[in-house]
Amino acid sequence: MTAMIDAMDSKVLVLNKSWMAVDVTKVWKAIHKVITGRAMFVDPVSHVTYEWEDWILNWDDASMMAKRSAGKTLPVGGIFELVVPEIIVCTEYAGRGYKMSTRRPKFSRTNVYRRDRNRCQYCGGKFKTDSLNLDHVIPKSKGGEMSWENIALACIPCNSKKENRTPEQAGMRLIRQPFRPKAEDLSINPMDKLLRKVGDSPMKTWEQFLGKMYVDKAMSKMYWEVELKD
Repeated sequence: MTAMIDAMDSKVLVLNKSWMAVDVTKVWKAIHKVITGRAMFVDPVSHVTYEWEDWILNWDDASMMAKRSAGKTLPVGGIFELVVPEIIVCTEYAGRGYKMSTRRPKFSRTNVYRRDRNRCQYCGGKFKTDSLNLDHVIPKSKGGEMSWENIALACIPCNSKKENRTPEQAGMRLIRQPFRPKAEDLSINPMDKLLRKVGDSPMKTWEQFLGKMYVDKAMSKMYWEVELKD
């Protein structure tokens, strides 16, 4: 029973009509999409597509089942074992899969950089990520908190000039007061959302649909996505 629950909770990569990765869903949702005709199963090796009936017939072949014996299967009506899909492709949907979230954004380095658009909030210059620091507007030593309203991006020269002082004490002025953003303030890239769903250990068969972008972002994900705390 536990194995069946694990199989149903497995992740399935969703491709749009153009075979672009747009989402990650649970097995039972993927199966429902296929049964209702909104998607087809994709053989993870050959990329041949199958409708519900064809998928069952294909995996009923003993030689094919032997090749897939290491994969997860689901018992169907006590009659046969259904091989759990790894990829499905939508038959009609051609979009990118995401609507803007209405949830409050997490307070993380990534989201602070997004809110401030990689601009130093003192001199206004735009910099590469590694040339900016998170600055406590009111320093920690003066009671400043690690919060949306007290953290701003600062370039290294401005950060060094300000030191352990308030902007007023340092004779500096913020171009914009730090604030708690809404989702639309962050203009989150849909691909970033997809990569979060993919997680740190994608299936090998997904990699060609995710490409180098996944490898590059996954390496720094833990550092950038961890929730900020004092």
